[in-house]
Amino acid sequence: MIQTYLDGVPAPEQLGTYPRTVWPTFFRQLGAITRSVHDVRGPHVGPVNGPGYGTWSEAMITSLEEIAADLDDAGLDAADVRKVAAAAAHDRAVLDEVAEPSLLTGDLWTVH
Repeated sequence: MIQTYLDGVPAPEQLGTYPRTVWPTFFRQLGAITRSVHDVRGPHVGPVNGPGYGTWSEAMITSLEEIAADLDDAGLDAADVRKVAAAAAHDRAVLDEVAEPSLLTGDLWTVH
């Protein structure tokens, strides 16, 4: 949404017209922007507008369980998602190595 108000042309429309030798500069700039976004710290894990969770594992497991419930409601097989949720619950200590909430980009590719 914000991109529609910015000057410039979307990368998918023009990046291919530039020599590949200049692409690393573009991607370094994209990486620097991403780093600045990820450096933003927050009071909880989860979406900015909530719900907030105390740990990364709690946020991930809850999200996976909600996805499984949505699949059930749609009459689709949720077994694989439940397996991933169980694995996350089993190894929650690994997820909780992420101890400080930070803002993350969700779709980092040129069309976004």
